[in-house]
Amino acid sequence: MSGTDQPFNDEVAAGVRRGDPDALSEVYRVLSGPLTAYLRSQVRDTQLAEDLATETFLKLVRGCRRLEGGPFQIRSWLYRVAQRNVIDHLRARSRRPDEELTDLPPEELTADGDPAETVEGRDTLERIRSALEQLSPDQADVLRLRLIAGLSAPEAAAVIGKTEGAVRALQHRGIATLARHIRRGTVPLVALETTDSLERDVMVSSL
Repeated sequence: MSGTDQPFNDEVAAGVRRGDPDALSEVYRVLSGPLTAYLRSQVRDTQLAEDLATETFLKLVRGCRRLEGGPFQIRSWLYRVAQRNVIDHLRARSRRPDEELTDLPPEELTADGDPAETVEGRDTLERIRSALEQLSPDQADVLRLRLIAGLSAPEAAAVIGKTEGAVRALQHRGIATLARHIRRGTVPLVALETTDSLERDVMVSSL
């Protein structure tokens, strides 16, 4: 899904505003994967990311009749809520300094599926996180929303409360910074695997 395509159609958006269960289910089907990946890029526990995503969608169910706008506005609202959930979690965790999160719950290593794929997916997420840690918090937020979540620049602006121009500037500076780290070898290019056009921007900037 590119950032310029609607995540779902206007009819589904209208159904969400009415509280229609089928429309809400469709939004969950389309956005649960990208939203969980976005959350997973910020927290180290896969189960926690899934729990935060579930909490976000529950808030959508409870507040859907108060929403306005179409597909883009609804998707932006979801990511704003998800971002607040992460902030709330990190604040709560900071008050529990003895609590440490593991990179991956033990049960996930023995879950159904290919263990090699599980490890590879974990390693890719760790490389992405390490790459984003080279950026300022604002740059990292923008690239998470653009690279991982697939949001458009206007949607990302709505999520983080900045102008579209500011988002594009942060995106440009973030890409330039990643390119410099790629040239120095401090960030592996494989960490930026994505189908989004931003990958091409980083690769071109790193040449």
